[in-house]
Amino acid sequence: MEPESHRLEQRQTESTAAFEQSLQRTNTREFGSVEEVLREDRARTPPPAALAHRVAERIRQTGPPPRPWWARWLGRREGE
Repeated sequence: MEPESHRLEQRQTESTAAFEQSLQRTNTREFGSVEEVLREDRARTPPPAALAHRVAERIRQTGPPPRPWWARWLGRREGE
């Protein structure tokens, strides 16, 4: 009885090891730069609700950006 349980345990260990290796192969991804890693993380991880609310409120409160210096200097209006 002892050898059979040992064989069963060995098979389970081998099966688990093979499963973990297959998971590592499917979930492994190489990135060319840090920016790609950050983009991937941003796409997969939503911000906390409180933070998203604060950012949305701040964006709503800020007005449009000032006209660029060159547009003021040349006297051009936006959309011309």
